[in-house]
Amino acid sequence: MKKILTLFLLAICFSFTTKLTAQISFLTSPDYGQIFDVTYDPVKPDVLYANTVTNHIVKSSDNGKNWEVLYSFPLDLSFGTIKNLRWTQDQKYLSFIVTAEGTVYNQVIIIDPANGNVIKKIDSPNGSMSGNLIMSYSITGNDYENILLHTTYMFNFGLITDIFYSKNGGDSWQKVYASPNNDGVNVNNVAIHPNNPNKLFLARGFSAGTKYGGLFVSEDSGNTWTEKLAGTNYSAITFDPVDSQKMFLGTFYLAENQVENLYRSTDGGNNWSIVPITWTELSTNSIQKIVINPKNSNEVIVLEENEIVISKDGGNSWTNYVYPVNDLENKYYYGLNATYNPSNSNELIISSNYYPFHSLDGGITLSRFKNPFANNTDKVSFHNSTEKHLYYGLRRGFIHQNLQTGEETPINLQAINFFPNFNNNGLFADPLVSGRVYISTSGFMGSTFSVSTNHGADYSTGYSDYGLNIMKVATSKSNTNHSWVAFSETVRKFDFTNMSGITSEEVMLPSFGTVFGISIDENNEHNVLISQNNNVYRTTDGGQNWTPSESGLEVLEKDVDYIYDITKNPFNKDQLLLSTTQGIFISNDAGVKWTQIYSGNVINKAEFSPYKNGVIVATSNFMNGSGDGYAYPPSQVRIVYSTNFGQTWNEVSPEKLGYLFSESSAINFLEDEKADIYFSTSDLGLIKYQISLETLGTNNNSLSKAELVIYPNPTSDYINISNDKVKETSIVDLTGKTLIKSTSKTIDLSNLPKGVYILNATLENGKSISKKVIKN
Repeated sequence: MKKILTLFLLAICFSFTTKLTAQISFLTSPDYGQIFDVTYDPVKPDVLYANTVTNHIVKSSDNGKNWEVLYSFPLDLSFGTIKNLRWTQDQKYLSFIVTAEGTVYNQVIIIDPANGNVIKKIDSPNGSMSGNLIMSYSITGNDYENILLHTTYMFNFGLITDIFYSKNGGDSWQKVYASPNNDGVNVNNVAIHPNNPNKLFLARGFSAGTKYGGLFVSEDSGNTWTEKLAGTNYSAITFDPVDSQKMFLGTFYLAENQVENLYRSTDGGNNWSIVPITWTELSTNSIQKIVINPKNSNEVIVLEENEIVISKDGGNSWTNYVYPVNDLENKYYYGLNATYNPSNSNELIISSNYYPFHSLDGGITLSRFKNPFANNTDKVSFHNSTEKHLYYGLRRGFIHQNLQTGEETPINLQAINFFPNFNNNGLFADPLVSGRVYISTSGFMGSTFSVSTNHGADYSTGYSDYGLNIMKVATSKSNTNHSWVAFSETVRKFDFTNMSGITSEEVMLPSFGTVFGISIDENNEHNVLISQNNNVYRTTDGGQNWTPSESGLEVLEKDVDYIYDITKNPFNKDQLLLSTTQGIFISNDAGVKWTQIYSGNVINKAEFSPYKNGVIVATSNFMNGSGDGYAYPPSQVRIVYSTNFGQTWNEVSPEKLGYLFSESSAINFLEDEKADIYFSTSDLGLIKYQISLETLGTNNNSLSKAELVIYPNPTSDYINISNDKVKETSIVDLTGKTLIKSTSKTIDLSNLPKGVYILNATLENGKSISKKVIKN
């Protein structure tokens, strides 16, 4: 276990400053950063662009020393990922694919590299067909009017490939290839000849039958095809940037009896010859990408699975550089793309399956190209008692940050290509005991709940069973060796007095369903509140008997709504907050009665400030409407906060946060009327967003106590909307297809089939709110 002394805001952010706004910082060590399709600006030296693991395009203006997020695909439309980032033919704009399977948001998008503004969107002609994806594309023409789209979808459990061509910018499409009409052979890549929009290329691959591969070439815009180089699978196609009649083609994922080769054509693809290269055998023997230096077409680099092949004389001679697959943390593997610095042809960056690599000698020697955009996993957990410690998941292990000393410790991180046959739902920090953390692991032989007293350096087994998925840990203040732990639909009381002999007993719960929240009275550990499904229950005898809350939670519907957390006001132990699928509720009598103080969105975590009474900060996670057996209402990552016990609220919107994909957050209140909110994200690493908690004024981000209430919900026919300031609403299905648009406060759903839908409402102040609607 290695320790890295890191002052997070100084060392990490100084070396790799990355900001969406002035309030946000990106804190994960650059040692773990992953970005893809890194590409240099063709004109501006040292300006770089790349796409992240999920939904962001990032930009650096100083060759990777500092970064900013240029573009975020809006996850409120659909969950989408970005791939195949490249320059348009005129090298003016950036284009890329958005992958949002089975929705109308499968698109090719063109953006302005100066500001990230969208210039053009190209929709898949297959719309929301089941399994619909855009796999590759080619665009030419002064107005980007020539578009060749390679799409796939699922039919009868089989993959279907459709290729569409448009010469009017996507206003109309012609289907020029369908795999069922071509022996079931699917396509790996497509291309339009740069100087001839009538000439198209399809690099074909596998089929469900016995016929494979072949390069298809059309001279008449896809009306007819001629097969070249039959019987072998292909993918990479590259044109010489100076003379487009010169081309290279690479074999790809070879079938039995197929031979790996690089092919060259000097007549626009009519005739091909094999380039004599001796290849090293590995598992797939695939040529992933062929890149020609746009400033010097004599420089060609071929990226193969475990080797890089380089030519300095236009392809007349070649040198192989082989990389054994034994150190994927530091060595090249499975290259995806390469880009040359326009001001220095010896400098290039190679994007690969795991990490990007940097070279200063034309690709001969490589070093890791580090960046802060890590693919974090699991939850972020914060301990804030006598000390402050932050933990977040990474590489199926986690990182411990000591916020007093600035020390960062990676614990149990696994190799980037290691996929274990067990899983855990993240590390939980004890709320009162510094260094005590909890984790549960599950595999084929059951689950184990483990406890550490030294920040996860080693563990003691606390309990073994099946289905131990930790939801909440609460510790008694009167005896910190006693903790209650919720495991989905069961709760156990633990005694950690003897760590070599941990004991526990099951708590008899008042109802059936998942327990998300637990709160233990600080003076009497037998007085406990739990949230189970859509209600709160109180016990005064350690769980022998339970009493439900009397009133205020009627809006929470059984099997529809959940209470995610219970928290206590440090200034008033009888004042509590509930975080729920219907917003935030407050109780002033220790949970007997409740009042809804915020209903704008799903809230996963809400906490009182320990420094200023009446200050509340709350967060929402990203949820797509499903998860682990529960129909969770969809929500976007946002922050809401109040300085007056929830009478008025301010919001940091999903758009302002950059449409984060984060399923866990932690709140750290600061003494100077500020709060740091941490999000563990899937592609931007650990994010810290700082907000000011000084007295709020009225501005465009100000929210009312209860912005949008829909009733009845579920419904069999009509729903009513309570807010008079709703400008427009729409009902969409879970694929993103709009079914109803309305400006009325009553919407008729009687013609819709039973199921789950999303109501999107736009308020007069421009704010958007989404709510789940169930049609019975």
